[in-house]
Parts: sequence; C-alpha cells; structure tokens
Amino acid sequence: MHCRGADGQRAGVQELSKSFKALEVPDFTRKFVPKQHAGKLTEPEPFNLTTDSRHARYEAQLQAKKEAEEKKASEERCFKANPVRSAAEFVSVGVNSVSKRPLTEPKPFALMSEAKREHAAAQWSARVEKELEEEVSLFVPEGLPLHVSAFVAGWLAPQS
Repeated sequence: MHCRGADGQRAGVQELSKSFKALEVPDFTRKFVPKQHAGKLTEPEPFNLTTDSRHARYEAQLQAKKEAEEKKASEERCFKANPVRSAAEFVSVGVNSVSKRPLTEPKPFALMSEAKREHAAAQWSARVEKELEEEVSLFVPEGLPLHVSAFVAGWLAPQS
C-alpha cells in the first residue's frame, strides 16, 4: 500500500522494513572459497526426438514403394500374348453377329426452351405495342411559342 502524504509514507516504509531482511555483512578478512557440492555430476543422454522415428517410418515407406514399383515394372516387361483363335471362331462370329432388330427411327421432339422463347417473344411484342399506344395517347401537342409560330406560319402559308 503506497499512499502519498506524511502518514502514508511512514506506513509504506514500515511495511517495507517488516518484509525486507538484508544479508549479513560479508567478512573480507578471509579469502572466498566456494562450497564443495556433494551430489553426482549430470550425465548427458541422447535426445529422444520424434523426428528420428518419423524419418525411419518414411524411409520404410519409401523402400516399400520402390520395391512395389520395381515389381510392377518387371511384370510389365514380361510380354504375354493372347491365345490364337481358330479360323472357325472367326467365321462364326462374322455370320451370326448381325441382329434382326429393326433400325432405330428418330421421333420429333419439342424442347421446353422453344415454347418458352415463343411465349416470351409474344409477351414482348404485346408489351411494345401497348407502350407505343400509351405514348401516342399521352402525346398532346402544345402551342408553339410566338416567335417560332410566326416563323413556321410563314413557311406553311400557301404561296400565291
């Protein structure tokens, strides 16, 4: 507890003096000699790292993989021919191999996308026609400004 002020400083010093104990003053008249340790010396042991065991497993897997690849390559190098078939087998295969089923005839089909496209085109054209009718009905010509109307009237006036 550290408080400011005269009373607070005295209280802090008293607490520190109670908790702090200094060592004895050393005797400088005698020469310093370290104490002898009675215990055994530490004997080092090799580290037991997991990387060593992982490396050993990896080496074993790699060796097994290499052996499997060598075995597969040696089997692939050995050529094995298919047995020779007799001429009678060839003749029998060619004569009776044609089936008597009727040929496949294509049937006309209608995709849904075509029907959707036609429907969308009809809707679009109806919408465009409706918008054009609305534009024509909304268009109401207003009178031209005076300076423009006189100019246009001169152009539109019948020439005699």
